[in-house]
Parts: sequence; C-alpha cells; structure tokens
Amino acid sequence: MNTDGLKEGLIIKNYKELCSLLKIEFKTSSKNREYQLKELSRYCMFTKQGHKYLINDVYNTPLPKQDNRGLSKGSRGNRNVYGDYLQMLILELLIRSNSGKELLISRSRLMKALKVVNENYHRFINRPDKLSEVVDIKTSTIKDFYATTDNNLKNAIETALKKLQNKRLLMYKTSQIVVTQNNELREPTYEEAQLIMNLEKTVLNTMGYGDIDSVRKSSGWELFKENVKELLAKNSEISYYFNAYHITLNENHANEEHQQLANQTINVALESGAENVKKVNKKVIESLNKNAARRHAKGFLNGKSGKVRSEESYPKDVQSLTSILIDRKADTM
Repeated sequence: MNTDGLKEGLIIKNYKELCSLLKIEFKTSSKNREYQLKELSRYCMFTKQGHKYLINDVYNTPLPKQDNRGLSKGSRGNRNVYGDYLQMLILELLIRSNSGKELLISRSRLMKALKVVNENYHRFINRPDKLSEVVDIKTSTIKDFYATTDNNLKNAIETALKKLQNKRLLMYKTSQIVVTQNNELREPTYEEAQLIMNLEKTVLNTMGYGDIDSVRKSSGWELFKENVKELLAKNSEISYYFNAYHITLNENHANEEHQQLANQTINVALESGAENVKKVNKKVIESLNKNAARRHAKGFLNGKSGKVRSEESYPKDVQSLTSILIDRKADTM
C-alpha cells in the first residue's frame, strides 16, 4: 500500500480511484475491501461519504497492526488507542449523566464534557481577534487552528460514537434543535425548518456567500448568525437553534463494555474517569502538534491555509495554542 499520495482534505471519488492512488489491487469481494480499508485506517483517519472517501488526517507513524487474539468478536479489528479512550469517556458520561440514559448535547458541549479541550477553547472560538491580541499570534493562524482542530475532534468523536453504535451500546443521531422564547428545546416542525432554511439562504445571498461552509470559514460568520437570529425573532417564536447529538445508552451492557475497553486498551487497567480524561487530553495535544509540524514540513501551499501553514512560526504557534486552548492544566483566561 503506497500512501505517499494521501494528504489531509483529499477527496477520492470512489473505490476504484482509491485503489489507483494506493497502488493496491481492485477487489470485488466486500470482505476483501473491508480488509483493505482496515489497513488504510492504520495510516490515516478517513470518512466515507456515499462512494467518496474524505481523508481527514494522515498519521506521521502508522498505527500498529492489531493482534486479535484474546479479544471478543465485537472488539476485533483495527483499534486506535485514542479512539478507545474516547469510547470509554463517552460511556462514562452517559452512565453518570443526571438526565437519565438519553443525552441531547451540542458538539461543543460534548467536547467540553469529555474535556478534550479546556474552557479557553470555547471562550475564544468566536473571538480570534481578541485571542490574537492576548497571545501575540496572528489571527489567521488562530482561525486555521480552530478550523483544523474542530474538524479533527468532530471526526474523532463521531468515529467513537459510530463504533459504540455498531456494538449496539448506544444509538445516536444528529438533529437540529430549536430553542423557543419559552426555553423549550425540541426538533423544528416542518414549517420551522422551512423558515430556517429560507432565512439562512436569504442572508447568504445578501452577504454574497454561496454556501454555509464559505461563510463559516470567513470573518462574516458571526454577522451571519446574528442576522439569521434577528430575522427568526421577527418571524417566529424561535430564539436560536443549534445542531446536536441525540444519544441513547444501552443500559444493560454499557458498564460491561466500559470495563472491557479499559482492560483491552494498551497498557491500561480499569481507571477512573479522571485518568481517562488526562490520557485523552494528552493524546489530543500530541496529535495536534505532530500534525501541525507535518503540515508545515510538507508545505501545503494551496490557498490561504497554505500561506499560513508555510510560515516559519506555524509549528511553534500551534504548540502555544494547544497549551492555551487544549491543555486541561492551562489557566482560564
């Protein structure tokens, strides 16, 4: 398997093109294809979107091949230590939740609850200019850091959720949630969903953007949200809305799997939630710093992000940002 052509953000249109890129044999058997994808997951994190493959991250060092001997059938296959810890933390969060065995939570709140980032991360996510003044790092670098980190953590969390769902330890879905002026949280009605889409499209057109991704990556993201929120207040009883995970725990088997995951994770005995938090937080920091160094060394020079990442200070700036925004031991600013 030749992985030289892999890079973060690469979109491969189908399996045939993937085989050509990796210089591997085209397989007709689904079982053989599954084996190839498991092997690929040692070299990168990817998501499948229909026939397409999106490369989310490329590892500096391939993950070790997993020895399945002694593991239960449900635990076999390629397992990432980082992912195993996230699965444990998600199970712990649900087991200990005061809201019962169902959880409705936004991605940012889930990241905060799992403690993969610290309080500063959320405090400055919409204020990169302010953070730039405080830490003397360019706003463009801070925006790049947030975009990359948010995407990586989203993929890591959703991979952990999918694995837990595949084991039938939980069920989850992503939903848009509206919050009414009476503080009621619920999914929007058909009419409300139509209104939200129409208002978003109107504001996009007014601001000169073609899609949500474009405005989200721009300096106009906060203004876009404010304009939509203002129009919603004028035309409905909705105060605001957000995307959330709706997670339901399998109460009968969650504790058993939590212990099994802990016992099977490399060099880990059954640990407290605090110990798991420390390990995940440390691995997030290590991963972000290594990936920043790799992006800088490989010189991703396309577009604005390439210009930012090619700057000499980029790896050091990312290390500073991980210590401020990710490290659980950082002082709250």
